[in-house]
Amino acid sequence: MTNDYKENLLNYLTGNLETTIKTDSPYYLESTDSINENLYEYLSNRYEGIFELQGSVQCKDGKGNYNGKILYWGYGYINYDDEEPETFLLLVDNNFNPLSLMTTYSSGYPLFKIAKIEVAEDGTMYGIDYMWEDSGQCKFRIVLFNNMSEIPKGYSTYTCILRNSYYIPGYTVEDDLNPIQEVFIKKSPQSATYYYSIAESTGINYFPGIFKINVGASNEWTKYPDILFESSGQKEVFIFFDSNDSVNTKYYIIEDSGNDKKLTVVDTVGENDPTYTTLLSEIWPYYSSNEMNWYYNYIKAKENGDLYIILYGKDEVSSNYYEQLVKVYLYNGEMNLLLADRKSVV
Repeated sequence: MTNDYKENLLNYLTGNLETTIKTDSPYYLESTDSINENLYEYLSNRYEGIFELQGSVQCKDGKGNYNGKILYWGYGYINYDDEEPETFLLLVDNNFNPLSLMTTYSSGYPLFKIAKIEVAEDGTMYGIDYMWEDSGQCKFRIVLFNNMSEIPKGYSTYTCILRNSYYIPGYTVEDDLNPIQEVFIKKSPQSATYYYSIAESTGINYFPGIFKINVGASNEWTKYPDILFESSGQKEVFIFFDSNDSVNTKYYIIEDSGNDKKLTVVDTVGENDPTYTTLLSEIWPYYSSNEMNWYYNYIKAKENGDLYIILYGKDEVSSNYYEQLVKVYLYNGEMNLLLADRKSVV
């Protein structure tokens, strides 16, 4: 399940969804059950083999307002026997009607593999992509794009214009078909400063840093201390820039610890070493009962720092499936919970 799906679902449950976007945004596309049938057929016309949507963003206009479009990224195999998939960008309206399928940059060169895309305050886009070199090394770039939800001047169709790209120094992966598990990137609202964090394939170690673009001077790369977890689990990251462009982050992870659930909160301030706080608690006493069986959980941090847990489970009496929203309060080293909305799902 992607972070973008979690964001749409959380916005829905908390009444903050910007439009009537369906919250059952697809991740795997092997079935038409979870997506609009027309969208599935549209992609099937190009990809004979497996194809997958890996993430999405809500697009904005030049004033930072949602413009009714969604950009997905993913990959697909044009033929069953292809060794390498094709990366694609799929632009749709809020009814999932396809507007454009982009597979190359404006130069005609095929898209690199996309790890993450975000939208800046002016509607332009940025993110992280990666590629394997002949040496077997996988290298990562911070990439800056145009606003791909609008047709650029001089073009007749939606186009992916790569405005600039910057290889991330000191981070490469050797001989790993799945080199990353998770990527976070966020731009400062007041400057061309970007915080990024890349999780290796195990999902235990995160490698964060700051990239700053300087006009008329050399760009700056600052490596931050690594974020290290004991094991993989459901994670979320909250990133905040202050007025001086100093970045504070909170990493959250939920994992099993005996009969309890362990919530670890990692705080970072600038280049200082991270602070780890581990809270042991029965996060939900109703986690498993005769009436409800919860199959999985994930966490989501809102822009204001609010933390939520979202559960997915089945009512064994009615056989209905539910998504349950739980708000988490952290106070004086203790974790308190507030049971919030429960949404019935098909």
